Amino acid sequence: MKSLIDGLDKMIAKPVTELDYQDDYTLLISIMLSAQTTDKKVNDISPELFENYPNPDSIKEEDYEKIESIIRPLGLSKTKANNIIKIASLIKEQFGGKIPSTYEDLIKLPGIGNKTAKVFLVEFYKQNYFPVDTHVKRVATRLGKVNEKDSPEVVEKKMSQFFKNIDLAKRHQQFVLHGRYTCVARKPKCEQCSLTSLCKYYKESF
Repeated sequence: MKSLIDGLDKMIAKPVTELDYQDDYTLLISIMLSAQTTDKKVNDISPELFENYPNPDSIKEEDYEKIESIIRPLGLSKTKANNIIKIASLIKEQFGGKIPSTYEDLIKLPGIGNKTAKVFLVEFYKQNYFPVDTHVKRVATRLGKVNEKDSPEVVEKKMSQFFKNIDLAKRHQQFVLHGRYTCVARKPKCEQCSLTSLCKYYKESF
């Protein structure tokens, strides 16, 4: 474990999200919008979205068409616009206008599933979770720590155990960035990687 942590820290000493946000509300909505698109595309539209709708109180049902138009470049805009309106309504009605700060409450919100809730808690509160996206699973699989057929829940459990539940937020963010820029799906940049001596994929490919 120490060799892997040292390699990650060498490449990505201080991992941070690439989503632009100002507070818990803008972060949560941005993470939800990032499903099946890129952080860059979310950042491209988020200034207009949050200038018009800076908090849950500013969102009404009749704002659906304008919200859907703003977020249309991201794809799935109808579903995501509906979720934004429903999230704002629930936050006002059930949570006193404040973004929930627990996993159990977050997953009650429309469009906020296991991964989105934990990514939010990792970034905003530095809570000790290891949420799994495609980048995280790819890196973990290539390192030989999980199996290709493992579900995200199984990957999360195995990697949390591997890291002994220590600094999971940081390790998650390092895996995301490593998978996004170095351990990419096609033609991984192994020559730039500090983990090759530990990597099952590298040993089998070269």
